[in-house]
Amino acid sequence: TRKGSDLYITMDVPMTVAALGGDIHVPTLSGTVKYHIPEGTQPGTTFRLREQGIVRLNTTQKGDLMVKANIVIPKKLTAEQKDMIKKLADSLGDKVSEAKVGKKTIFDKVKDKWN
Repeated sequence: TRKGSDLYITMDVPMTVAALGGDIHVPTLSGTVKYHIPEGTQPGTTFRLREQGIVRLNTTQKGDLMVKANIVIPKKLTAEQKDMIKKLADSLGDKVSEAKVGKKTIFDKVKDKWN
């Protein structure tokens, strides 16, 4: 979207890049720009790319490109990936619940009826 000469976009950032830091490629009006995401980036964090927006009226100055981080959590994990994340959670002192294998919730039962 646009507000004045500034542009606003939302970019998907993998949770691993948000946690550990890394580079993403951001589309701009003049091409693609590599931007470094700092470690520990939280969902909704907005980064400013200076002078990557639209030219201001009657000047040669450009607005900014505001990039909002949408942290992407994988929907499906392998058993090995789940184990690694559980180990991370344990090391951070986070409480995670074990999935109840074979038990269906009322929502699962309704969904099964409609499929």
